Amino acid sequence: MMAFLDPISYYLADKIYYLVCTAMFITMVGLVVIKPSRRLLGRIWRHWNGRVGLCFIAAHILISVFGPWLIPHDPYTQFDLGEIARYYPPGLEFPLGTDDRNRDFLARVVSGGRAAIAVTCLTAILAISWGAFAGIFLTLMPRWVDGVVMRIVDALISVPWLAFLLLAMTLFAGARGFSFVPIVGFFYSLAVLRVVRAHATTIVALDYVTAARARGHRISWIAFHEVLPNCRDVILVELAMRWTWLLLAFAVASFFGLMVEIPAPDWSLMIASSRTLFLSYPYLFWPPVIMLSTLVIGINFTADGLAKAIGLDRRAADMV
Repeated sequence: MMAFLDPISYYLADKIYYLVCTAMFITMVGLVVIKPSRRLLGRIWRHWNGRVGLCFIAAHILISVFGPWLIPHDPYTQFDLGEIARYYPPGLEFPLGTDDRNRDFLARVVSGGRAAIAVTCLTAILAISWGAFAGIFLTLMPRWVDGVVMRIVDALISVPWLAFLLLAMTLFAGARGFSFVPIVGFFYSLAVLRVVRAHATTIVALDYVTAARARGHRISWIAFHEVLPNCRDVILVELAMRWTWLLLAFAVASFFGLMVEIPAPDWSLMIASSRTLFLSYPYLFWPPVIMLSTLVIGINFTADGLAKAIGLDRRAADMV
């Protein structure tokens, strides 16, 4: 049964990755068009690290969406190159040469970021959504409820998420990327919960929240109308920070063959397969390294620029 479902889930996942990257491109265009978002982007653009970060992220999203249409070869096609069985050198037809199965390496590098970008973006949104709302509602609950839940959170943070991910991949071998989203998203949301709760605690103690309680508003109304708008800046910075760390976690898992499956193009898999060929075929090692590094640097720089634009110290948030 799993042998029948694996190809279906594989091609379904590939389409979903592309659709998520396309949705990110549409969102990116919307952020530029909408006036409030444009003002925030302008404030980020004033800082040099914000400019670098936004350019890197935009370039990677554009490459993920439009890159495969611009490359003449398919990343899965194995070419018959006569006596050259593998590792065809770079040339006009193959600018980065071919890999061990004579597939166009440039096409695979261009398509290699879709899984990482799509999966980690969805995971970051899930972690931020769950962690932020849970952190805000905890500050409005009775003190004993907050104490009990936080002790449970402290216990869960000490549990390695990799153990649960390995268990899920054993049970659902054909949906590795989909198991990464709920499991790793849940464990990363625990740190978000702590940061947002610490910030929301100072807001709940203010007079306008006390007045809202006195007027008889429900906890949900107070959370969405009084506390959440004042936690927006912290949540935005947390989203960028968690996306960076989730991307690194995804890269580590893929490097050891725990996420994206061969023959799917993935930067971490390319690095793992070419690490022993560093001296003989450097053109197979450096392109995926550069692509993965620039994406991580871009997200990290954007988080720094966002924190400076809204007047938030990231170092203080990291220590919570």
